[in-house]
Amino acid sequence: MKNQFIMRFVLFFLWMLLPVAGLLGQAKGDLQVTCEPGLRIYVGDQFMGVSKTSEDGLYIEGLPVGRHNVRVEKSGFEPQTISANIVAGRAVEIRVGAMVPAITVEQKGETRAATVIAETGTVIVRSIPISCTVIFRGKTIEKDRDQVDFGNVPSGRNRIVFKRGQQELSHSFALANNQTLELRADFRSGKVIDETAEKAEKAAEEQGRLAEQTGEGLVLVEGGTFMMGSNEGDDDEKPVRRVTVSDFLISKYEVTQALYERVMGSNPSNFKGDANRPVERVTWYDAVNFCNALSRLEGLTPAYRISGNSVTWIESANGYRLPTEAEWEYAARGGNQSRGFKFSGSDKEGEVAWYDGNSGNKTHSVGQKKPNELGLYDMSGNVWEWCWDWYDSGYYGKSPSTDPKGPSSGSFRVLRGGSWNYLTSLLRSANRNRNVPVSWGPYIGFRFSRTL
Repeated sequence: MKNQFIMRFVLFFLWMLLPVAGLLGQAKGDLQVTCEPGLRIYVGDQFMGVSKTSEDGLYIEGLPVGRHNVRVEKSGFEPQTISANIVAGRAVEIRVGAMVPAITVEQKGETRAATVIAETGTVIVRSIPISCTVIFRGKTIEKDRDQVDFGNVPSGRNRIVFKRGQQELSHSFALANNQTLELRADFRSGKVIDETAEKAEKAAEEQGRLAEQTGEGLVLVEGGTFMMGSNEGDDDEKPVRRVTVSDFLISKYEVTQALYERVMGSNPSNFKGDANRPVERVTWYDAVNFCNALSRLEGLTPAYRISGNSVTWIESANGYRLPTEAEWEYAARGGNQSRGFKFSGSDKEGEVAWYDGNSGNKTHSVGQKKPNELGLYDMSGNVWEWCWDWYDSGYYGKSPSTDPKGPSSGSFRVLRGGSWNYLTSLLRSANRNRNVPVSWGPYIGFRFSRTL
């Protein structure tokens, strides 16, 4: 009887253990892999998927309890293996650090040389206020100066944390090879600002504003042949001769004070108060330097090689330049649309020009008067305009008939168009004036052109 009781007890105990054993055999847990996006993730030899965003990573459900080797891979980087201990009914998290660039081996003859492909960049961090704690790539730094530089940061996704008191700001970013990235943690607004992107955006906006005032303000002057000079003017306007010019672009307006200051950082003008007035008090050298500076801002090849007072025109360049005297007169007369007016756009000076009879002894905003046949404003009056050419009173009798560019040397540079304080006779499209290239005054400005 006793033995029978023991046997029944053992059978009952084993029967009670069966469900528990079954549960143990089926026990599973979940795994959260927090890492940069685009990593291939394996548990053991089984591929589990590709990580998504930095915040989501990859969530893996239903892994058997126990310890597993988790391997992450990315093309061009060394793989990482991390051990994860899965607990029944729970989610375990592992964090993958920044991936390290891979090491490749090149075959060179009979030798094998290991070459590290170090794709790295630099991260510069600032903060407002200056003092804060910076946590980046396993380092904790107490920042007490304007900026902290992190060099040789592996390219790819990275994450940085800024702390100040109870406030914490984090930022994930992608770093390209050889890139310098500037970040600013602003604890007042609670944001981490990408200063590199901010600067690029401002530069693009600035270039857009310049394009608005230059690209959209450029007029195509189709080449053609015209009679240059005048038999009714001064001796240096004779003899009248047939001249041919090629296609070119010229600015619709005289260079304004706003554009000059944006490009050069200063405004030398006497008549201020309206940024759309023409810039004045500029020398010929100021004008050619402006052309080069504007060309660089717009990614064009500067038209001038400048060394002190030596200026060479690089005619193959696509940058901005001063018009030649022949180009200026051809454009002022209306190009191939000319109607033969005495002044640029009219025979009535008051319709197209600011001069001593209507200016009130000052310059006026560009584009207020009637344009000429090509849509160019203020070619007569407002301010004199520098041209490229050296001045020679007898040049018309010996100049080339196609695209003349003036004498090879001289003491004066050509000025054209008249100004706010000069007589009507000097507003004529054929009138010539000159001054030394270092001269300036509240009546001298310029406009620019480009070769096509």
